Amino acid sequence: MRKLITTITLTGILLAGCGTVDKQTAINQAKDVVNQAQSVAGTMADTAANVSRDELVRLVTEKWQAQYDQWKAEGATVIRPDGSIDWQGVSNLSLAEKSLISVGPYEFLAVLRAGGAIEIVRENKNTKERSLVTRVKLVVEHGEVSIGQ
Repeated sequence: MRKLITTITLTGILLAGCGTVDKQTAINQAKDVVNQAQSVAGTMADTAANVSRDELVRLVTEKWQAQYDQWKAEGATVIRPDGSIDWQGVSNLSLAEKSLISVGPYEFLAVLRAGGAIEIVRENKNTKERSLVTRVKLVVEHGEVSIGQ
C-alpha cells in the first residue's frame, strides 16, 4: 500500500513538472493510476474478507496454547489439578477476546464463550460491525490445547 501511495504521489509530481505532456495525456495517466489503486485496494479487501477457517483455527490453538503454558508456569488457579482449564475462572480474567490477525480493514477475534467454546468473528475496524466466521471448542489433554468436536 505504501508503494502504491508513493507511485501515485511521484506520478503526480512528474506530471506537474513535465511541460511537454499535454493535458489529456496527464489526465489519462492519472486515471490509470487511480484505477490501479482501486484494483489493489479491492484485492486487499477481498483477501482480508476471506482468511481461511483453517488458518484462523490454527491461530486460536497457538494463542490459547501460549496462554495455557503461561498460566501453568505461573501456577495460575485457572489450571485445575487434572490439567483442564476452569473456563469460568478464565472468563473472569478479562480474556474473553483475543485478537488473532488484522488484515486490511478487518480484525479477526476469538471470543470466549461458556465451557471453552470459541466464536471466531470478523470485525470491520471502521464500522465495528461483526460477523461470525465459525465456532470451535477448545480441549486440553495432557497440557496440549486442541480443537475438539
